[in-house]
Amino acid sequence: MFIDSESEKNISTDIRWLLDDANCLYKEGRRYGAMLLLLCAIDALAPRLTKDRRANVSDRYINYLDSEFTKNSQGPGVHIKSIVMPQTGKSVSFAYICYSYLRNPMVHEGNILKVDADGRQEMVYLDWSDSGLASHVDKSNNRVVIGGVWLIRHLFQIVTRAVRMADEPGDI
Repeated sequence: MFIDSESEKNISTDIRWLLDDANCLYKEGRRYGAMLLLLCAIDALAPRLTKDRRANVSDRYINYLDSEFTKNSQGPGVHIKSIVMPQTGKSVSFAYICYSYLRNPMVHEGNILKVDADGRQEMVYLDWSDSGLASHVDKSNNRVVIGGVWLIRHLFQIVTRAVRMADEPGDI
């Protein structure tokens, strides 16, 4: 993992509050708030833990998340590299979906991407009902469904690992 010494000093303190608050929100059943804070933590980590600081926000975010998913943070037997978006037929990385269809709508529009959202034609939905669901394409409704429990668990892992590594000198 790439990191400069100034950023190393601040990761733990700058990111830990996001992680702690996300954990508190999740324990209180506030899953969307927890998800939003974790997506923001990824935003804060990406420029610090990637080599190309001149890259734009979306490229840094997607590249960082891609590299973290590649590190097997998803757990045994689950490796989502890309998904074909049913509305466009375009194959995109899972990290791209997290940035473009989860982070951006949540951050910029307050969208919670509920499967049962009335009248919305979103391309990606979060489904919190099945803790084992990672992702599937719902062809009948022309959308991608992502398991909220599965995703939040892995975002917690990614952010927790970054904070722990910053706390352990020499391990970054």
